[in-house]
Amino acid sequence: MSKWICIASMLMGQLLLAQGPEKSSSDSLVSFSYSQLLNAYKKERDSSNRTRYLNAYLQKAKYHKHFEKIVAGYKNLLHNSPEHKRLSYADSMVLTAEKSKDSLLLAKSYLTKGVVFYRSTMYSLALDNYLKANALVSNAKESRYLRYKIKYNIAHIKQYLGDYQEALVLFNDCLEFYMNSYPRPYLNT
Repeated sequence: MSKWICIASMLMGQLLLAQGPEKSSSDSLVSFSYSQLLNAYKKERDSSNRTRYLNAYLQKAKYHKHFEKIVAGYKNLLHNSPEHKRLSYADSMVLTAEKSKDSLLLAKSYLTKGVVFYRSTMYSLALDNYLKANALVSNAKESRYLRYKIKYNIAHIKQYLGDYQEALVLFNDCLEFYMNSYPRPYLNT
């Protein structure tokens, strides 16, 4: 009797395996462009489908080894994920940016990681990441806006930690920069 049960289980296993693997739902999205994937993400209301579009974006970027798009993919997933998963996406952004050897991409990744720590009230870790980002862009002429965005975040941390004088100096620098060209950050400052 047990011999027949064993044979029947083996036949059932063979039948199940013979059907072949199912295509994953992201396989159908392979032909989409990056912008099509983001547009579909923005239109979608179901969170699991939204994540599917973001994962397809990230997989496409990884397949093409496009570092900027990979970092953007992780950042999109970070913003669409629960708080407990955000740090792992931020870490992935930093690791990818390090591989790219693009200092501006790395600075943006450290800034995002700092924001994740800031929102989790881990202020000293946020400051560490902001300072790393600041060191990467301190001499870059083409990234003035990014420099002041980082400086603004450092000022917030300094203010929170009670270093009001230094925070005020940083906020005033940002105010002067944003005043004429960037009305939204100017109003925030």
